[in-house]
Amino acid sequence: MKPKLVIPCHYNCPAFFSKKYNPADGEMFKREVEKMGIECTIMQDGDEMLV
Repeated sequence: MKPKLVIPCHYNCPAFFSKKYNPADGEMFKREVEKMGIECTIMQDGDEMLV
């Protein structure tokens, strides 16, 4: 796969997991993805993305 955009999902999501049991560092993930030359967007509650 060679994505142009990565949008991580289903982590630190209260409906599925809790930060206590499934810690995730979205900013670290974003930095590592962007090091590969791929755009990464971390969305928050209420954010929308039109493609």
